[in-house]
Amino acid sequence: TGPNAATEVPAARASVDFGRLVSVKMTIGIDPNGPTNGITVVGNVTLRFRSDRRWIDVKQFTFVDDTSEVDLLARLTAHRQFKDGYIGSGPGDAAIHGPYRLEAVTPDRYEPLDAATAIEWLDGFCALFDVFPPRCLAEDIDSVVRGRMRQAATLFRLRVPDDAQHECGWILDEFRELVVIRRERRELLLVVMTSLQRKKS
Repeated sequence: TGPNAATEVPAARASVDFGRLVSVKMTIGIDPNGPTNGITVVGNVTLRFRSDRRWIDVKQFTFVDDTSEVDLLARLTAHRQFKDGYIGSGPGDAAIHGPYRLEAVTPDRYEPLDAATAIEWLDGFCALFDVFPPRCLAEDIDSVVRGRMRQAATLFRLRVPDDAQHECGWILDEFRELVVIRRERRELLLVVMTSLQRKKS
């Protein structure tokens, strides 16, 4: 997943419950045949800030049992879709997650937080570089991300030390990650907010 990793999916397969998305700065992709590992990925939306090399990637998972939050995080970090460098190639076999070595991203690296704090963190990302999303993109962010945060029973924020970065981690200038769990809907969202290293003027 990344700014140039768009995968167009026929409308018949786009059954993700992401509501009506109006922004042209997005892609939708579904991986119906991926490994489940106790959770199943059912959709992927990338909301793009084309002008300043930013994007928000949202992977939607479902789960069917009453597993604990710690177990859900363990299943998430072990899922193939989690092996994503977020620099353009999408999920693969490399042992990385964003700018970090995969081995450094463990369930205990996720700290719980409330919806107000999560939304503040999201809004801070949207305001980076004093470049705000246009109206259509802002509406999609509200529908896909902010609205679900308000409804979530549990939210987590990833905290990983800088020394856990892999050798290409510097490419990502900004990396923020939230896990949003709506247990009554058996839904887990992996929300990753990233930007590429900005060119020096």
